This record gives sequence, C-alpha cells and structure tokens, in this order.
Amino acid sequence: MVYFINEEERKSIERISREVDVDYEFRGWNYLDGPLRPPYNITLPLYIIASETTFSSRAEYEEYVRHSRTSPSREMLLGSHLHRLLSIIVEESKAFIYRYGLLSGNNLYSYLSIIREGKIGELTADVEMKQYLNRLWMYESLQIAASVDRTLAGGIFNKDVIIQKALPFTLEYEIDGKRIGLSERLRVDALGHFMVVFELKTGKRSEYHKLATTGYAIALESMLEHPVNVGCVVYLNFEENITTPIIKREVHAIDESLRRWFIEERDKKMEILAH
Repeated sequence: MVYFINEEERKSIERISREVDVDYEFRGWNYLDGPLRPPYNITLPLYIIASETTFSSRAEYEEYVRHSRTSPSREMLLGSHLHRLLSIIVEESKAFIYRYGLLSGNNLYSYLSIIREGKIGELTADVEMKQYLNRLWMYESLQIAASVDRTLAGGIFNKDVIIQKALPFTLEYEIDGKRIGLSERLRVDALGHFMVVFELKTGKRSEYHKLATTGYAIALESMLEHPVNVGCVVYLNFEENITTPIIKREVHAIDESLRRWFIEERDKKMEILAH
C-alpha cells in the first residue's frame, strides 16, 4: 500500500525515533518562546512554506494563491484526486470490515472491485485521469485485501484490532497549525504507527517536500506535547507501459536542521507579507 511501510523501513523508523536529537527550543510545544514563535500575526498555508515558489510582495502572493485555487494545473488536479481516492478506499475497507466482520481478503477485494467504477466516476469524468485512478484503486485493493488476510491468519478476530493491524494509519489527520504560524486546519496525508507523518507527492523529488512533513510534525508537537521524529515523503507516479503505480517512500528524520530550515522559510515569507 502507498502508506504501508515494509520491514526495512520499520527498522529505519525505529532507529531514527531512538537516535534523533532535537533541542527543546525546536520542539513544537515550545511555540510561545524562542525561534518557533511566529514573528508576525500571520498564518500561511504549509504548501507555501514547503515550496520553492518565491514572491516579492503581498500582491504577488495573493495572486499566486488565487490562481492556485481557481485555475489548478492538471498535475494539481490529479494529485487531489489521488489523495481523495486513497481516503475513499480506506474508508470503504474499514466500513466493510465493521459491517461484515471476519470475511476473507478476497471478499473485501470483490466488494472494492464492484464499487470502483462508481467511486472513480464521482471524482472525475476525465478519461486519462480515470486510467490513473483505476490503476491505483486496483493496486490498493489487492494490497489491502492481502493485509487483511495476513492479519486474519495471525489469529486476530476483533474488528477494531484487524483494522489497526491491516490498515495501520489514519488518513487526512486534522491539525491546528496556528500556534506555529500555519493554517488553522492542516490535514496530514497520513499519520502512521510510531507517529510517522506521511506526505504524498506526484512528480519529481524535491528536498522542499521534507518541509511539509517537518511542518506537520512541529504542529502535532504543539498540540500533543509529544515528540514527532520521523517523516516519510511518498512519491506516487505512473509509467505508460506499467499497470501498477510507481511508489517510492523516503523515510527521514525530522531533525534540528530541517526544523531550522522550516523556521527560516516561514519567517522569510511572513516578512514579505508583513510589509
């Protein structure tokens, strides 16, 4: 699955969680003092901070945001549809387990196959985008069904535990980012075990993408007062002659250097808006 870590990644996450060293002043719960305190009474969308896009004035910034909302690029639309599709298929899988209980993964796969066309049709009428969404739906269906079967084979028969084991993440986890100068309603693409924050991206890799997981982590710390040390940027793309999506996960420490960089980008862009 897109957000399902393998054994090697799990070991890496456990190691990072143990070893990462972050000074107290860069933890999210220290938002009232020190460098994490926003320098201006302004909030910014996280995607603005975690982007190479620059602007030189408030007017230029407002035009960029307006254009992004009213005339999103085709890549942005596809990314939005992919995010929503993942939420739908996980929601439907959980609902199926609660409704029917201890059936096999094959039963779940059959159900997901039946509803696929209708659910994708609700997202878009674009033929090319439907092709990509179908590929992702079929891939996720197989992976989720296999994960359910592995869980059942372990002798687990409680519905809540089956879901926790087979689908070990929460999608679209909502956070209040205002304490650290971000939007009030942030949504983490996925929050996994070990408090791993996931960010889903299409297209090319960029170091700036790690600023998104960093922002989410700091915002979570400001709410929960609990360390969040690990992020994972998931790159989801499609190749013409390959039926399955291409998925690459980049697990990384949310260390002090990333937190410093996040603060620098936030403060720099806030300053432009404040003048």
